[in-house]
Amino acid sequence: ILSYRDAFYAFFDRQIEAHQKDVDYDSEHTNDYVEAFLKEQKRREADGDFESFKHIQLQNMCLDLWFAGMETTSNTLSWGVVYILNHLDVQKRLHEELDREIGSSRAITMADKNRLPYTNAVVN
Repeated sequence: ILSYRDAFYAFFDRQIEAHQKDVDYDSEHTNDYVEAFLKEQKRREADGDFESFKHIQLQNMCLDLWFAGMETTSNTLSWGVVYILNHLDVQKRLHEELDREIGSSRAITMADKNRLPYTNAVVN
């Protein structure tokens, strides 16, 4: 399990490094959690506080947020599949709309969203 954690941390480190290059530390505006953390870390370090807002804390928070998002998404998708499996009428209408609008020769893309109102209603 440690190798997985290390792989996640390596991924997060690449993202954090990319953020560090683009952060405007003088701006009040922040674009995301990582940027807010980095700004607060720099502010505290300027005040002599090197114990708060450590890099490992940022890595751990990124890991927590990653898994929280994955679990929520996974559970939502699982329940959606269960719903469709238990409602054959919904399943049939989905298939009809997908066959009519997309066919079987290609995958669905985001460009198809407006042409699939029933599918959107079921998914959302």
